[in-house]
Amino acid sequence: MSGDWRKASPDAMERLGQSLAPTQAGGTHTPGDRFRAVERTVRGATPGFPGFGLVGKVAFDGAYDAARNSAADYLKHAKNQLGRWQTQLDEGAKVIRAANDKSTLKK
Repeated sequence: MSGDWRKASPDAMERLGQSLAPTQAGGTHTPGDRFRAVERTVRGATPGFPGFGLVGKVAFDGAYDAARNSAADYLKHAKNQLGRWQTQLDEGAKVIRAANDKSTLKK
């Protein structure tokens, strides 16, 4: 039997993780980088002047801040999850490599 039955590709798993996770440089090359950038934008968003007005400031500022921070937290958690996927894909690639190294094909 040939080794063609092995379908898992450790290299492909590592490339997939790297293509999704946020980079150390923090550019905009991966979905993780884009989640980071949008999270920062959302977290810093304000209605600006005159905003909600004097009465609206008292009534709506707290709700606006809570909604904004909640949305930013969801984006942060999504970015963090992509980083965890990279770690898990890297670990899976190591397991597959180790299994391939220790297995022998029967003829």
